[in-house]
Amino acid sequence: MEIAGPVIVREVWAHNLEKEFALIRVALPGCRIAAIDTEFPGHIFKSQVDGHLIARLPPAETYELMKSNIDALEIIQVGLALSDSCGRLPHFGTPFSYVWQFNFQDFDIETNAYNEESINLLKSQGIDFSKNREMGISSHDFVRQLFLSGLICGGRPISWKRFFGFCIYDVKHMIKSCDGLYGGLERVAKSLNVDRIAGKSHQAGSDSLLTLQTFFKLIGSRKPFTDNTEGMALFRFCSVLFGLEAPMQWRCSGLLFGSPLHWDNFHAQHLC
Repeated sequence: MEIAGPVIVREVWAHNLEKEFALIRVALPGCRIAAIDTEFPGHIFKSQVDGHLIARLPPAETYELMKSNIDALEIIQVGLALSDSCGRLPHFGTPFSYVWQFNFQDFDIETNAYNEESINLLKSQGIDFSKNREMGISSHDFVRQLFLSGLICGGRPISWKRFFGFCIYDVKHMIKSCDGLYGGLERVAKSLNVDRIAGKSHQAGSDSLLTLQTFFKLIGSRKPFTDNTEGMALFRFCSVLFGLEAPMQWRCSGLLFGSPLHWDNFHAQHLC
């Protein structure tokens, strides 16, 4: 992955939402790869099984657990990193490269459900919940701009790297085929000698970039993905979500229905 110059995380609020999406539209013709990360206020519904056994839950039970949390919680941040096929980020003719961090107003710490441990962690990493309520983006406005930007349903293929997916390559699932790789984004990145080059952990802009870096390093250095016999190295991982694995005959390449997003799951996708 080639990153030229320092990386700046562009902070997006209600007042500059349209301006930043205008920049994203400028970047899209040359940047057909997207990585995202989301920050939510933790988990409030948990499985009764031990943490290390969660991966063994039936897919339907895993899905319902994730969906219950997502339906009950409000989004805090979305991070977006765009790149070309070589991993070059948009620079707009400046000495810097850029990723985006969208800050939302939806979560109200006084009235909404949350996991206290997760909120304390996000506070320690610099998220200002009062500022988000006062200056943050309405999720409805964000969705409108997202569709208008061409990132979704824009006509041309975009590859999505993220921690959950849509004709998907889910990194959490992919690392199951790699010896010595396990755990969350930070641990996997360190195991691959991928350094965080902008921002802080558990902030969505920084984590989206680390997700992108990790995906590029993974597919460029680990045998399950570099041994591209008959072009099938990545195909067998397509449209499979960690914890929601289904037999191949049940899957349809290019389609994923109702996949929930959550900040501490990480994935990579390919939108065909």
